[in-house]
Amino acid sequence: MAGAEEQFKDVAILVEGTMPSEIAGAINSIYTNPHLREELITKGHIRAAEFSGTDYVRGVFSALNRFESVRKNWGVKFTENKDNASEGK
Repeated sequence: MAGAEEQFKDVAILVEGTMPSEIAGAINSIYTNPHLREELITKGHIRAAEFSGTDYVRGVFSALNRFESVRKNWGVKFTENKDNASEGK
C-alpha cells in the first residue's frame, strides 16, 4: 500500500495485502510472540500520539485540494436524469 511504510514506520508488520500466506504469517508472528506483540503495541501508542485530529483534517483537505485540479480536467458533469432514474436505468 502506497505510503504505508512512511505512515507506520516500524510500528507494524507490513505485508503484501494480496498474499494470504504473508498475512497469515504476520498474524501468527504477533499471536505466538508476546514480546513482538507488546513491542508493536507500545510503538503504536507512541506513533499514534504523534498525530492529532487537526493533523488528520489538514491531511484530508490537502488531498482534496490536490485532487480538485484533476477532477476539473475530467470534463464530465454528473447530473441526475429523472426520466432514467424513475425507469430504473
